[in-house]
Formats: sequence, structure tokens, C-alpha cells
Amino acid sequence: MVEGRIADMYWRYLQQTLPAHYEFSSRMHETHQMNASDPVNALLNYGYAILESRVRKALYSIGLEPTVGFLHETRQTKYPLVYDLQEPFRWLVDTTVISELESDRFSKKDFYRMDNYVLRLKAQAVGRLIDAFRIKFNSTARYAGKLYSWDALIRLRPKNSPTTS
Repeated sequence: MVEGRIADMYWRYLQQTLPAHYEFSSRMHETHQMNASDPVNALLNYGYAILESRVRKALYSIGLEPTVGFLHETRQTKYPLVYDLQEPFRWLVDTTVISELESDRFSKKDFYRMDNYVLRLKAQAVGRLIDAFRIKFNSTARYAGKLYSWDALIRLRPKNSPTTS
């Protein structure tokens, strides 16, 4: 419950910082779905899906089972270990989306509503968003005395893992 309370505060503060015309209220819903009802959630969903796929690929590459996690609840068709290990990198998605919104690179015309009221990105907007994530994930950080891209850090194997010895 602690993580949920902190997340609720985080999303409320984020809501206060984003331009009002994006109509973002929260990511925390009693009946949370993976479907977006506002542009901010549509962009975040897309980014988290990209991050999830990169983390899952990294786990598979070293032989870990993504369905058994430590922090997230184990459910059928879910990948708790992926969700556990993407947490330290979620900020990459959040800051990219915030930057894109603050610079007005997206507008309401970049989205469309489906019959079930779910908001989706138009193809040209998806391309711009993927480019923004590519730039962010390829930016560098110093780790253990070396420069790595964030994408490489996600895939970095521990020195004593079975696949590196």
C-alpha cells in the first residue's frame, strides 16, 4: 500500500505541473485499465510499453523468469519481475513525456478516440514519440566508471551472473 500512496501523490503533483489543456488528472483509477482517456496517459502508456519490452528482453537474455517477481503481485499473463525491474527506469519515460508536453510537440490533433472512448496516438505522433524515447534511452550516464546509454544499462548483466562467467 505504501507504493500506491506514494504513486498517488506523485501523479497528483505531476497533474499540477502539466498544462491544463492536456486534461490529465491521474494514473490512479479505482478501475485502472491500460486504456488512456487523456493525452498524457496515452503517451505514458506507449512509453511504459517500450520500457517493458526492453526490460523483458533483458531478463530473457540472461535466463530469468519474468513471471516471478518480488514487489509486484504474481498474476496470470502478467510479468511481475519485469514491472519490478522497470521501476528504476520509469523516470526515463516520465521525463520524456513531460518534456514533449512542455515543449508543445503534441496537440489534441495528434490523438483520436476509438468507439470505446479510448484515446490513441495517430501514426505520425507515434513516430515523434518513438524518436523522443530513442534519444532519451540513448543518452548516457556514468556507471562503475564508464559511460553507458540508458538502454545499455537496462541490459547490463551483473558481473557474476551465470551467463557472463
